[in-house]
Parts: sequence; structure tokens; C-alpha cells
Amino acid sequence: SFSTIRSAFQTFDMPITASWREIGAKYRALAKKYHPDTAIHKESSTAEFTRITAAYETLKKYFKK
Repeated sequence: SFSTIRSAFQTFDMPITASWREIGAKYRALAKKYHPDTAIHKESSTAEFTRITAAYETLKKYFKK
């Protein structure tokens, strides 16, 4: 649904006009920051990493990648 897609863009703090390349770059930066293997606060980072990954998968479908 459109609200799910809009929410995914908001997760990345990106406008709905952002390109797939911009989304990918933001995802890699956030994934690096929140990945459970590298994050400082593992408990909170795992939930955030899961949220980021879910948003990325939603946008992947939206961009038909």
C-alpha cells in the first residue's frame, strides 16, 4: 500500500522522490551503523536493523529491483 511505501521512505528520512541509488546508499550507511555485529548498543540496534531492512525490502519491490 502507499502508506507502507511512504513509511519506508520516512524510515530512511528520504523524500518520496528519492532515487533507488539514493535509497541504496542510505540503506548501506544505516545498515553499517545498526548491524548487530558492529553496533555498540546491540539490543536497540537489532530492532532498528530489522526495521531498516524491512523498509529496504518494501522499497526494493516498489522500485521493482
